[in-house]
Amino acid sequence: MVVIRRDKKSSVEDLVLAIEKFCSLLIKQKEDEASAQLLDCATELNSKPSSDEVSKIAKKILQIFQDQELEVYMQSKINYSSWTDSDDLLEACSRVYTLVKRLV
Repeated sequence: MVVIRRDKKSSVEDLVLAIEKFCSLLIKQKEDEASAQLLDCATELNSKPSSDEVSKIAKKILQIFQDQELEVYMQSKINYSSWTDSDDLLEACSRVYTLVKRLV
């Protein structure tokens, strides 16, 4: 197995894309406030912030996860026989969370 080391710039770019995907799923769940807050963070990340600012934004995203209780979307799957919206949310939420943890 090859481990690919990512630089901060590519991690930020991946995070913005992951946030956008996750937010589109959150909107379907009527999580408009959480989605708006995360999209604001994605906009900040798109403005080419300094390394320190990236860390602050990442911490802000983690706080949004706590305040909006978004961790609930990372709970493990119960039904393994079919792919559902909750599986999409699990995948998207986990992707955002792991990328944010990388940047803190």
